[in-house]
Amino acid sequence: MLTTVIVIFSLLITANDARISHIRKAHSYLDLHIKLSPTDDTIICENDPPCSIPYAISVLYSPNHFDLQSVMMQDGGLLRHNHNRFSDSTVIRLTKAMKLHNGKIYLGLRFFDLPIGMQDYVIMDVMRVIENGVKGKLEMITEDYRLHIHATKEVEVNHGSLSNYIYNDVMNATNCECIPKNCACCIKLNIAKIGLNDFGCVNITYIAEDIGMRLSFSINGYIYISKELSLRNPPPYCLSLPFLKEYAAICLRIRNLTFRQTTVDGCLELDAELYHVHVATAHLGCFSIPI
Repeated sequence: MLTTVIVIFSLLITANDARISHIRKAHSYLDLHIKLSPTDDTIICENDPPCSIPYAISVLYSPNHFDLQSVMMQDGGLLRHNHNRFSDSTVIRLTKAMKLHNGKIYLGLRFFDLPIGMQDYVIMDVMRVIENGVKGKLEMITEDYRLHIHATKEVEVNHGSLSNYIYNDVMNATNCECIPKNCACCIKLNIAKIGLNDFGCVNITYIAEDIGMRLSFSINGYIYISKELSLRNPPPYCLSLPFLKEYAAICLRIRNLTFRQTTVDGCLELDAELYHVHVATAHLGCFSIPI
């Protein structure tokens, strides 16, 4: 009996232990919001929803007033919403090379599949956004559309620390229902930055023989993670999903996992990444499994 008690309480995991094992260096990035609204007589997309305008963003370095050199490029798409308006939200990770330049940094935005004759390329100066942290704004009106681009410099919140990017209504609320040896935590996930707007559930079953747990994670009823895990500081489980934006990923994490005499307690979080930038954390709920 004494040996069992020692084993049980040796599995207590504090919040600090869990955070230290998974924290990585935080990176700064540009947070971009792009909106395009055609004029009343302009038809850009005749297809049924979903309909989008593909685009490419280039980070351009100018050592002088004449040359522009591309240092990075990434793709995206403006998705059509109500009233024939198109929009997207994305991020650009700032590398050391971008910060150390003595010249200027611009963003070059090229649209594809626009009707012939429409202006399909714009350049935005983001040097002050990067250096001074001011909000960047570009507004352009042509005969065919209105374009709005907003850019801010942000810094990642470290994984495993309490994030400012919590996407449920109340941080301390629980979305978990428990019975002996099992808990299910379900929530509507809405993280537009990665294209996630679905219903997610985590099911956790306590396995007494192994002093461990079986965890499954599903979205809209489809299981994407099914793992047996140890109660000793379990790692995050990361994956890309086919219906998310390209280069988007999610990581499921268990925080504050504690093995008690009558319960196994913990909290579940879902981290969202885009282009390897941590953009959001959704709190799925806290559980207390009766054992």
